[in-house]
Formats: sequence, C-alpha cells, structure tokens
Amino acid sequence: MIISTTKLNSILNSPNIILIDTRSFKEYSKDHIPGAVNLDLFAFHWIDTTKQGIENFNRQTETLFSFVGITGDKKIIFYDEISGMLAARGVWMLMYFSHPDVSMLDGGIKKWKQENLPLETKSNGFKPATFSGKINSEIISGFDYIHNNLDHLKILDARSDEEFNGKIIRAAHAGHIPNAMNINWNRNLNEDGTFKDDEELSKLY
Repeated sequence: MIISTTKLNSILNSPNIILIDTRSFKEYSKDHIPGAVNLDLFAFHWIDTTKQGIENFNRQTETLFSFVGITGDKKIIFYDEISGMLAARGVWMLMYFSHPDVSMLDGGIKKWKQENLPLETKSNGFKPATFSGKINSEIISGFDYIHNNLDHLKILDARSDEEFNGKIIRAAHAGHIPNAMNINWNRNLNEDGTFKDDEELSKLY
C-alpha cells in the first residue's frame, strides 16, 4: 500500500496511473506533483452506519470515483502533505471496493519537495469513467456490531490523546469507546513524515 517518492517519480508519466492529491484545493493550487488531480478527502466522510446509510455511502463513493475516472485497470496513488490520514482514507475507500492496485505516497509531498522533485501549479481535470467494485464488507464495522461485542474486540482509537481523553471534542460525544486503546496515528511516522520501519511498528503495536 506504500509507494516511495523514487518509485513514483519513475512512473510519473505512465498513462496507467491516476495520481490524487487529497489536500485542500488551496494547497493544491500552490503546487502539486505533475499530473495530479485534486480530491479533498477531508470533506468526504459518512457518519451513518445503518444498512441504509452504508448503501448510500456506497452509491456516493461509486459516483465520486467515476467522476475521478477510476477503473479497475488503473494504478491509483493518493498523497497528502505527509503519510497522512487523508491519503490513507483514499486507500481504505478503494480497498473497501476491492480495487487491485492502490497505494499512498510515503512521506507525501513534503518528502517529494525535500528531494527537489518536479512540481507544477496548473490544475488537472478529471477524465470521468464508470467505476465499479466488489464491496469488501470485512473491513468495515457498524455501530451495532461494535456495541454488541465490546468485551470481545480490540478497539484502536487513532485520534489524539486529547480527543481520546475528552479534553478536546471533535465528535458528537467527548471521550472514547469503552475498552479502546489509544495510539495516535502520527506515532506511525518518522519526523520526515514517512512511515516507521516494520520493527518499530511491531514494537508500537
């Protein structure tokens, strides 16, 4: 699921890839990796995990990815400022639809710039297609399942310590799900925004 800056630079001109900048349009407009289209995934989330809510999410996601031009034969690469949650959200969404070739840029555009790799400022338009995928229901859990199995699950809360402890409220309620463990997502990363190696992550988890 991870692609290095070196590898991405070597395939940047391939017609078979769709490179997606998940930052805000304001950030994208300043500069971005050549050929990238912009899809601000911060605004794209779904809070209704009822059966109807999931069906609505599926339809909306299929429409969104059709607009972007994603098809099963394309290699899809998401990137963020660093190896961040927006790029990870894009990868997860395509994994949920069982896309065969999706990854995120390790270190994001921050590392890309540190290596003085090419940038551009012109916007790139979408080339719409018909997106379809097979739902992988194994990687999503609804409220009822979690609520009914609290004593049997290991629940990982990837938010900040302050959100976990209820000092900062960015959700409907303060605090966390009972029995959840807190590992802030940014603890997965090195100072340069790239992922820690397997040994370090194994110790963390």
